[in-house]
Amino acid sequence: MSKITDLIKKHLSFIIVLCVIIVIDTLIAIAYITDPGFYLPGIPELNPEMSSINFAVFGLSVQTIIFLYVIGFYLMGRWIKTGKKNASTLLWSLAFLLYGIVFVGILLSSFGVEWANMRDPQIFFIWRNFQILWVALMYVGIAKILTESKALQYLPAVIFLALGYLIFSIGLLIIGEINQTFALFLYSFWCPLCSIIAYSFFLYGRKMKITSAKIISIGFTLLGITYMAWAPWYKPEVIELYFFWFFLFNVSLSFILLGYVVMPYEIKAKS
Repeated sequence: MSKITDLIKKHLSFIIVLCVIIVIDTLIAIAYITDPGFYLPGIPELNPEMSSINFAVFGLSVQTIIFLYVIGFYLMGRWIKTGKKNASTLLWSLAFLLYGIVFVGILLSSFGVEWANMRDPQIFFIWRNFQILWVALMYVGIAKILTESKALQYLPAVIFLALGYLIFSIGLLIIGEINQTFALFLYSFWCPLCSIIAYSFFLYGRKMKITSAKIISIGFTLLGITYMAWAPWYKPEVIELYFFWFFLFNVSLSFILLGYVVMPYEIKAKS
């Protein structure tokens, strides 16, 4: 019992922040679920008379894909260059490469490709399930660095996968409801886990006394915030806010990329 108390005291600030995030997420999720018409996930409604919106979605998606695949292939290169010994680097690489598929779907949807139309629940499931895999792989990667306990490394990831696919399977494949399902997924699952990953990188940076991990932490913090704020602005009348948060999402990826690029040099300088 004393160990649990000590653990809570050690991470009390983060626990308070996480609780605040969960409360806010819960309130937002309830608002969206009780008013499904307010929330339209995926991408803005495509309309031939709104070609500027379609082009903006295309342009921002291209930027995101570049960021995600540069991060993914850079980490894959680091893993190969260092003798394929660092499992965390490989896991992070796979996470970002898979996450990029989501935005390939959004890009194709901006062209009006029917099999990438994320307003169909089954198609939405196919493209968006990679976000569940991303969270699980990112968690295992950082957990392998912070703890030697196999249970703490893998059990939470299994729970993340099970809950994520349970939400998606029931909401999208059985009920066929995109709005409420994705709102529930984002605000009960995605955003809190982004904050946990951000804090984990912060702890790693403090433990190793390196700034690069803290830069990655900032990136994940901003990434979580952008998803919290991004989601409500899919309606045409406030579409500028949607693009603003899409832009900030790409900024969060630039922080993550910068941190990953600097990290090996910073660790080498301290060794």
